[in-house]
Amino acid sequence: AKLGGQPKIRQCLNKGAKLHTAAFRTSPRETCTRVKRNIIPSTKRFFHSTDSLSQQDPYKALGVSKSASASEIKKAYYGLAKKFHPDTNKDPNAKEKFADIQSAYEILSDP
Repeated sequence: AKLGGQPKIRQCLNKGAKLHTAAFRTSPRETCTRVKRNIIPSTKRFFHSTDSLSQQDPYKALGVSKSASASEIKKAYYGLAKKFHPDTNKDPNAKEKFADIQSAYEILSDP
């Protein structure tokens, strides 16, 4: 049967939905505080963009030409990795240089 233009079942469902959502409502003050805690300032949203911008050319990092073969790239990598490995090179910048060399090799050796 229809009451007020809507089927009775729809009225019951709407009434139940209103009651259900009313039980979970919070006061405006609680909502504002909860939202404020989850806001991340835009200054913290860099997603490591500065590292990727400062990364040098992988060919330059390994000291090979852009037309170098896979074996030449591998040979250059192994030579530089041996030279700058932190276990054998005590220079404070060796670890950073080794990471750059390793990153460049990963980029160039990826098929």
